[in-house]
Amino acid sequence: MCETLITTALCLPALDIEALLQGRMIVAMSESFRNPAKILLCAVQPDLDLAPPEERYSDDFLNAVSSNRVQMRSPTSPSLTIPPLSIPLLSTYAWAEAGACRIYNVPYDLAAIAKLTAWSESYLKTLVQARCRIFLLPLRVHRFTRPIELASPSVTANKAGYYIDLSIPVSTEDAWPILDLESFEKRQQQLFDLVPPLHPELEAFQTALVSVRENSLGAMSLDRDLRYFLGWSCAQETYLYDSDLVWIQQIAQTGLHKSSHDFKVLACQSLSKLGFSNFAHNPEESTVSAVNLADSLITHSTDGAISDRTESTVIFCDQPYALIGKCKAGERGRVASTLTAKLIQFGQAYLSPLQYERSVKLIVAAGTISNLATQAAQEHKMNVIHPNTLQRLTELQAQHPGSIDLLKLKPCLQTAPFGEAADAKINQFIDDILQQLALRATVIRVVKRGLSNTSEESVGVESIYALCAVGESNENLNQFTQAQIYELLIELSSPLVGCLGRLKDDQGRDRFYFLRELHVEPSSLIKLNRL
Repeated sequence: MCETLITTALCLPALDIEALLQGRMIVAMSESFRNPAKILLCAVQPDLDLAPPEERYSDDFLNAVSSNRVQMRSPTSPSLTIPPLSIPLLSTYAWAEAGACRIYNVPYDLAAIAKLTAWSESYLKTLVQARCRIFLLPLRVHRFTRPIELASPSVTANKAGYYIDLSIPVSTEDAWPILDLESFEKRQQQLFDLVPPLHPELEAFQTALVSVRENSLGAMSLDRDLRYFLGWSCAQETYLYDSDLVWIQQIAQTGLHKSSHDFKVLACQSLSKLGFSNFAHNPEESTVSAVNLADSLITHSTDGAISDRTESTVIFCDQPYALIGKCKAGERGRVASTLTAKLIQFGQAYLSPLQYERSVKLIVAAGTISNLATQAAQEHKMNVIHPNTLQRLTELQAQHPGSIDLLKLKPCLQTAPFGEAADAKINQFIDDILQQLALRATVIRVVKRGLSNTSEESVGVESIYALCAVGESNENLNQFTQAQIYELLIELSSPLVGCLGRLKDDQGRDRFYFLRELHVEPSSLIKLNRL
């Protein structure tokens, strides 16, 4: 699709946008019958006087949102998780191609629309009673690879359904469609004809999967297949957008400009996302916590956020191995030796000498580190990394669950260099993983190339290897043996990965075919050594 510059944004409640991004619905409510052909979607405050969120949306959708810990800025009910930090209100996560607007006001139609969207029937009826009709605007949504802050004056409350003009246009590049054109047109016709959902039981099952898919690659694969079967996603969808990316992509900026408390909250959430836990102190939640040196209390809320009573708190994890850490926000603040001293104090007070020696020590700080702090960090094997490095690490885990193996990360953290030089080795660790992912994405492209060269539906290992041997120089596949290529093909065709399909020919030999892409999205900070 050609690049387009958009200067108009449609204001919608954040949960409406979330439903569109999930593919659960393909329409939005507009306050005008005539609408621009291409628009940005901007999250704003809805009219809470008309209906609170628990009455506005269906129970299934609210359950899915709650399980998925949606973290977009919105004045939702207290039962839904709201990010602990301020996320820019005027930001866009997607743009959309708008279809022909339709008017609805018949109760029977509203009941049918409720079954095909995330809204409740009672809410739609309340709207019609208040406004006599509703305008439904079909939207084929395209998600940006990362949120874009909009250049616009502040928006007053209750602007949902209205348009705002932007002083600086936004490009439609770096976005991918939630639905392919054929699937969208099929869903749109179903809505126009008011045909009820064909598989309500599977929709309910998909909602139940949301609560477990984050920690299970099998559940994630099944969830992806269900979403495609239900018409909620593209056939080649590979990137299940993790809503945690909203706060993950705030880590670097928070480390630079926010308070140390806010930064520590994100650091704890980040370590939890990577797979660290604190089972000894939080057996029910196993969330990463901050330990207070003054009174030895673990202070945390039910959503894992840390209540920082003093600046002497230390981040502590005990699974899969012991990790102790400190955070220091502010790029202008110099990291003094008192920071490293507090980390040493905690380790010597709460861990045995052997545990302290074997533990991973981590300092995440935006400012420069003093000479005395550098000396202590090197002597005590402390890794000093920048906030953008922590963001890159967590982004990679969110975009490719399971890509960060903590047991492989451990020797990297326990091996020199230490101090500020550790930042480069962690970034190299990330780059190595990205290279491995890119290699697998290249193998998938070779399989697709092989299929395009034949009329058959699958291609053999020998043909794939031949293409690898004569492939483009930047693919670097000609250095691999046929056995190594075959091993990669088996991995990519496993049920947990599911990028390729595999079948046997008449002689019992494996043949492969394409299922879906593996998009390796670079981090927004990949080219930055330091913000």
